[in-house]
Amino acid sequence: MGPRSPLLRTVFDALIRAETEVWSDVDAAMTASCGTPLSRFEPMSVIASTPDCRVADIADALSITRGGASKLVERIRADGFCERLANPGDGRSAFFVLTPAGAGVLERAQAAFDDALDRRLGGRLDAPGLQQLEGLLRALRRTPPDEREERAR
Repeated sequence: MGPRSPLLRTVFDALIRAETEVWSDVDAAMTASCGTPLSRFEPMSVIASTPDCRVADIADALSITRGGASKLVERIRADGFCERLANPGDGRSAFFVLTPAGAGVLERAQAAFDDALDRRLGGRLDAPGLQQLEGLLRALRRTPPDEREERAR
């Protein structure tokens, strides 16, 4: 096996550190502003925007395992922000919907999220730069959900 590119490690470090810092800053701002951490906001957003939302939908949308998504949904449900509905087409699965309290929390959290993102990312790149970054990051996200599940086992 030949020598690896040190640039790949540099890119990895920059990517992961940027993700960690952005997540931490946005999470802290949201928690301080509205009491909703990013780890609850993201799955609640998926539930709100996905008709007949299943755990698998959340897992796929957030690039996490079904087990991880299930744990998140159960925490949100325990908080009273979503409820489980029987899937009439498949008794083994359930749909999740936000409760009225969850919808209110999500609305407040959305404003806090947008403000935090604007503060953290808004002045760093212009629109073309943001579009280019989004395209580059999207190009890196090529792992199908099935492969994530297999690796998690």
